[in-house]
Amino acid sequence: MSLEECRRRCPGLVVKAMRVERYREAGVAALRVLERWGVPVEKTSYDDFYVDVTSLVRDAAPPPPDASLPRTKVVGDAPLATLPADLLSGCMLAVDMRQALLSELGFAASAGVGRTKLAARLLSPKAKPDGVLALPEGAARSFFEACPLVSVPSLQGQRGRELAKLLASATGRDLEAEAASGADSLRAITLGDACALGEARLAGLAGAMEARKLFEIVAEVL
Repeated sequence: MSLEECRRRCPGLVVKAMRVERYREAGVAALRVLERWGVPVEKTSYDDFYVDVTSLVRDAAPPPPDASLPRTKVVGDAPLATLPADLLSGCMLAVDMRQALLSELGFAASAGVGRTKLAARLLSPKAKPDGVLALPEGAARSFFEACPLVSVPSLQGQRGRELAKLLASATGRDLEAEAASGADSLRAITLGDACALGEARLAGLAGAMEARKLFEIVAEVL
């Protein structure tokens, strides 16, 4: 959630200066824990990490049916047992990593388990504050189509907001009315809206380069 949205929802909000050095130290400590699994870890901010466990789950034996996976859910509320072996193994690893972060550093963490970086990134906030959320292939399209445009990592700033406004205008959405009702109006514009509009029409609104960048994102997941 943006600071602007926080201020809108909580008038009089007091915002304290970020303790940058403390965040940096905590991020490094978390990175050291995650690196112990011996797989690539990409640190994208103080507290966001991509952990590529492909090599660990590719040839892993199927987890036992009675495996304990606390605070773990599947998009669409499907039973955990219905997940493919690789995603189920990924969930087990995510649980182990979260438990290590909590027991060693006192950090609660959420994790998204999917077959792409973008899937993992969009799943993780939905698992907050302290859970794991996995995305089976059968639920992927509906999940991504419902994701707010401004939640996509490369679209979380002004670029994403401007694109969302253009899409809202093109589809006849009244953002001012939605904002007046208390809704986070820009988050109502989704990747599905972009797909429905089409690249050619979006290019006419935002330019060919911006349309191509957006549809490259869409092509990764849909």
